[in-house]
Amino acid sequence: MHLSELQQLGSEIDDAYIQSGKDKGYGVRTPLVYLGFLMTDLGELAEQVMAKEGYRDGEDIDKKIEHELADVLWAVLMLGKHLNVDMEKSYTEMIKVVKDRQARGTAG
Repeated sequence: MHLSELQQLGSEIDDAYIQSGKDKGYGVRTPLVYLGFLMTDLGELAEQVMAKEGYRDGEDIDKKIEHELADVLWAVLMLGKHLNVDMEKSYTEMIKVVKDRQARGTAG
């Protein structure tokens, strides 16, 4: 599945959340809101990784890590969408730059 397809799937649930938020009187979702979601999801992921490495208690840790990684991906894709970033193009270009740096011995 391509990032654009994942982004579309994410947009479908995002649209439903936006509508329910309007019904509750929430404000418009801006890129800053999606960045807040990303930061929250990264914190939740960090908690689960800490549990996996024995620094916190937890149950079903691997399943929770999978969920939090998916949440982080969703937030990144929605942030990209709302900032009008072509994530597939940007990701591909970033990989090319890194590979070029590695080939020249300047990565790291």
